Amino acid sequence: MRPLAQELIDDILDHTAHMLLNTMGMGEFWPSPCSKSLRKIGALGLVCKAWWPRSRFHLFSHLILRPETVESFFVLVDTSASPILTYVEALDLRFDRSPRFMDQAQILRFSKSYKLSQMWIRIPEFGPDDSDGELCGALQSHASLFGATVASISSLYLQFKKIRFTSAIQVVTSFPGLETLELSGEAMEAAVLTTPPPLSVCIHTLKFGVQRGGDSFFTYLLSLPNPPAPETVELDIGHADASGGIVGYLRSYGREIRHLVLNGARQRSPAALVALACAQNLQTLYIMGAATPIVDYISAVSSEQLIQLRIYQTIAVWETDDVESNPWSEVDVILAEPQFRKLSFFQAYATHFIFSGDPPSSRDFHLDFTGDPGVRSAMPLANGRGILARPAF
Repeated sequence: MRPLAQELIDDILDHTAHMLLNTMGMGEFWPSPCSKSLRKIGALGLVCKAWWPRSRFHLFSHLILRPETVESFFVLVDTSASPILTYVEALDLRFDRSPRFMDQAQILRFSKSYKLSQMWIRIPEFGPDDSDGELCGALQSHASLFGATVASISSLYLQFKKIRFTSAIQVVTSFPGLETLELSGEAMEAAVLTTPPPLSVCIHTLKFGVQRGGDSFFTYLLSLPNPPAPETVELDIGHADASGGIVGYLRSYGREIRHLVLNGARQRSPAALVALACAQNLQTLYIMGAATPIVDYISAVSSEQLIQLRIYQTIAVWETDDVESNPWSEVDVILAEPQFRKLSFFQAYATHFIFSGDPPSSRDFHLDFTGDPGVRSAMPLANGRGILARPAF
């Protein structure tokens, strides 16, 4: 029997590993709650020599490290016959309350991870005591060392509950080659930077989901002589200040946005309306929120280049309300205007939860979505253009 080609073996292992990792999320260095799935991937490498390299790649390409697993991980690196560090493409550092994580020598060893391009930094809530000050220092020193050691890092995802603004800025400016930046958390403590450090001008994707104090970041961007002007922007605009830094930034650089995602749109958000009015070259728009004012937002779009429009919303209604009433007829008229002549894809999915009783409880729900016969009949113009897309459930 002729052996299978190595390319085919790799494809089979890629598919198998994807199925296993998809059930648990990103791979984590054991001990972990996901160790059972990881052991299955590790077992693939024991089948034969041809399976060994690819299975090792999937086992360590996405690596999560915690303070308590660092030492055992490097013991494995030192005792393994495989160049484990060269497999790492994405590194997820999960800080805890202890300021100790990796020492300088351990961080420098990641210089061998020439494929490492994505980094997650997840940190606990910082408080006012001295130990958290040490934790801020550890966070900043780790970011600085990784930024200087691994030049290939192009994507940074900083996730937190509460963080000092100055710490966040020092972390994100430690990576000069960033192309994708995500900041998400509950709160960012406001502060003023006397000398704003430069940020990578190569950033083409910005995801920002800070619920409180996030305006400080956009005020910082406006203070830079050469700030990034990303083409893809994802914003949690539910808590954005109508007159803050985020609005000023959108007014100054919104024309560069080609792809926009608006999360948390619960009402007529001033920041959302400014974003839609200033993004004059917008090509794709995705709006997701509770009771999203669909008509208001679509009417605020200023771009004549829009190709795709997706809207997902959740609406709570009372039993006595007319759940059949919907904005689709009005949306159909708006989308027929010459401004939307390039639109080729419109997808909407609205869930109406029906409440009744005292205290109120949800007893039923009603769905509206493009592809539903009722929505299609309410949007004859869009349906005739063939732009209504049925959501994938």
